[in-house]
Amino acid sequence: MPEGIPSKEAEQLAVKMLTALGAVAYENTNYLEWTFVGRHHYKWDKQQQLVSVEWGDNKVLLNIQHPDSSMVWVNKAPVEGDARLEIIETAVGYFNNDSFWLVAPLKIFDPGTERRIVLL
Repeated sequence: MPEGIPSKEAEQLAVKMLTALGAVAYENTNYLEWTFVGRHHYKWDKQQQLVSVEWGDNKVLLNIQHPDSSMVWVNKAPVEGDARLEIIETAVGYFNNDSFWLVAPLKIFDPGTERRIVLL
């Protein structure tokens, strides 16, 4: 793994990257809708922290902050009990992975993220 050097230049590059990506527009966007690999479908209300996650015959209205309070349907019928919790866990995993690929570069200043210049 190459060693990077934290620097003022790394910080400036990160700011340029966010500008090029339209980070201000992203922050001001309340809703995102996308499909990942043609199988997982999302409608994300960023302000309410709710995401409709759909795949196959499953639909989850996922509460990002309190997943256990999420609602689950299979074939349009409500699901309860252990099956509900398993489907919620799957939806959380899909959302975490798929939203990462959508917005990862926009998270460059998230807590714990280091910015470094790597010379090859």
